[in-house]
Amino acid sequence: MSSSLLQLIRKNLSLELLQYKNDVKIIESLYEDFKMFAFFNLRMNFTLMDYKHHCISKNIQTFKPAIWLTLISWSTIIYTLLLIIFPSNTLLIDLKIYEKMLNTNRCDLIVMEILFTCIILELLWTVYIVETLEYRSSFLTFFTVDLPKFEPKIDEKMRQILIKFQAIVNFIVTGVYLNLIILIACFSVLVPLICLKFYLENQINLNEFLTSTSFTIIIEAEILCITGQLFTSGKLSYFSLIFFKERIKRLHNVSMSIKQNSNYFLDNIHFNQFCYQYIILYNEIYRLNCTAKIILFALETLSKLSIMIACVFYSRQQKMSLINTLFVSILLSVFIFMNFAYAKIACLPSYNEQCTKNLLQWLVHLQWQSKFKRYSQIRQSIKANLFIQSMTNNRLGFTCGPLFYINKYKFFELLMLNIPWILLFYKQICFNNQLFYFWKNLQNN
Repeated sequence: MSSSLLQLIRKNLSLELLQYKNDVKIIESLYEDFKMFAFFNLRMNFTLMDYKHHCISKNIQTFKPAIWLTLISWSTIIYTLLLIIFPSNTLLIDLKIYEKMLNTNRCDLIVMEILFTCIILELLWTVYIVETLEYRSSFLTFFTVDLPKFEPKIDEKMRQILIKFQAIVNFIVTGVYLNLIILIACFSVLVPLICLKFYLENQINLNEFLTSTSFTIIIEAEILCITGQLFTSGKLSYFSLIFFKERIKRLHNVSMSIKQNSNYFLDNIHFNQFCYQYIILYNEIYRLNCTAKIILFALETLSKLSIMIACVFYSRQQKMSLINTLFVSILLSVFIFMNFAYAKIACLPSYNEQCTKNLLQWLVHLQWQSKFKRYSQIRQSIKANLFIQSMTNNRLGFTCGPLFYINKYKFFELLMLNIPWILLFYKQICFNNQLFYFWKNLQNN
């Protein structure tokens, strides 16, 4: 396991995929990425072929990652709950002591963010594992059925785009994750030393020193697991999004050629090809959205919680240190990441609208010609009219759970709503702080 992991790290950092041409299959280049995805997100040991042939072994070796990762996650949940419910006790270090250690205020908000993140990701894992064991995961079906089926039709340009994306993202993710491991390792040495200093100064007792050291290691392990989960799932999700985007771009080119061509029989052939490819693409995206909408809803919830906690946390700081700056930056990055994801997802409905517009212009020209042509052309124009109406009504793309359909209009609407909402929220916090200090001064006087 360790040798294969080192080999994967060396492969990703050396950008080995960029050296491949057309002699490698896209799905084969994703095998190693899927192993990491299965480990962090599904907490299982199996391959894509196991899922495809419905032969996942239900033994201790398959569920070994689930035992360890779930144990770490629930230990973190229980520990953070104890810190929130019982902030001052003789077993765990008081949050005020943590604030002195980290040179920051309101450490309870950091604890709450860790707790909410763990609970949301645990709920996501429950959905993941149930769908996987029942062999109805649309995300895994995409990589085991849809992608291999379409791969022979991938042209050289699309193949190069997908391979280049994999190589660059693997390089960035591997580098960032290795740096995170180094940073966590430094904290795992630094925090016990700080706790030892507080123990020698009699600010904490022996029980608090021992529990703080052990739970610090558990929380650091949980941070590595959460980061690995977000990196691996985000990488494969973005890959599928690029894959769909390149396919609909080619459909857009076909619709442009149909609009610009004046040959009826050639247009009819191109239109039938467009309909066939569009239906396949829509069916794949619709099935994938069954899983994606749950993930997007969970991440949207996490994003809103992150930005609220970031506003409250930032307003309570007297001065910005390394720790509180890092925490606020992480929370803001979650919010920015979700808006970036929405911007990319909104490309699919935009291309769908452009295809619809091109086909409508062609249909107007066809119906104008059908006044002077035979019955078969009139029938073709009616069929085309019905298909274009279905393109307009069907929502090609992804949804954020039951909340909203993601397109460019909803993206800009959310962006315009979020910015004033955050400013008002922050203004309200500052106003409450001023009232609090004013009341406190009155009491002192």
